[in-house]
Amino acid sequence: MSPVPGGVAAPPAEQSQGGGAHEIPFIAGSNCYREAPFSTVVQQLDANAHETTVNVTPGGFLRGVTMQVTSASGVIGAGVLAADVPYSILSSCSLEDISGGPILYPMGGYAYALAQKYLRPWDGDPAKRAGFSATINPAFTLRFFAEVKDTLGVLANTDARAQYRFRYTLAPGQGAGPNGLTTTAPTTQPTVTVKLFIEAWAQPRAADSGRTRLLAVPHA
Repeated sequence: MSPVPGGVAAPPAEQSQGGGAHEIPFIAGSNCYREAPFSTVVQQLDANAHETTVNVTPGGFLRGVTMQVTSASGVIGAGVLAADVPYSILSSCSLEDISGGPILYPMGGYAYALAQKYLRPWDGDPAKRAGFSATINPAFTLRFFAEVKDTLGVLANTDARAQYRFRYTLAPGQGAGPNGLTTTAPTTQPTVTVKLFIEAWAQPRAADSGRTRLLAVPHA
C-alpha cells in the first residue's frame, strides 16, 4: 500500500469475488417448485382399510409432499357423515426417512389438518382452500412438510437407491371410531382419488447468466 499526497494511506483495493460475482441468499436464488403427481390412487371406500406406500425421490431439496383428495359418485341417502369429515377418511399418514424411521409420525388426517392450521399458519387453513368439500364426496388438500420454513428442515437427497417414503391409509368408508367417512351407511360410498405431489427447492447452478453465486445451501 503506497502513501498518497497529504500522508493519507490509500484504501485497499477491493477484492475480486469470482470475477465480479454477487453473492445472494439461497432462498432468493432458488425456486420452490411442484412436480407432476408421482402417485395417483383411485379407490372406492368400502368396509376395509387400504394402505398405500410410495417412494419419494426429490430432484432437489425436498420440502415435503402435498396430497390432493377428490371424490365422485357418492350418494348420502340415509347416511350420516362422521364428525371429522372430510379428513377422517385418512386413518394414518406418515413421511419416512431412507431407513424407514418416521420423519412425520403416523397420525390421522384430522390431526394433520389441525397441525397445518395452527402450527403452520403461513400454509393457511386447509378448509379454506378452493375445492374443499365436507360432504359424501370429500375433497381437500393437505401438506406433509419436513421443512419448517425457508429451507429449515429440508431433506437433501437425490440418490435414487436410498429413497424417502410416504405412507397413508384410507379408512373404511363406514367407521365406528374417529376414522371413516360415515357413521351410518349411505346409499353409495364415493370413489376417492388421491394424488401426491413432490414439493422441493430447485437445485440451481453455482452461477447463472448474471454471474451470481449462492451464499449458502439449505439447512439440513
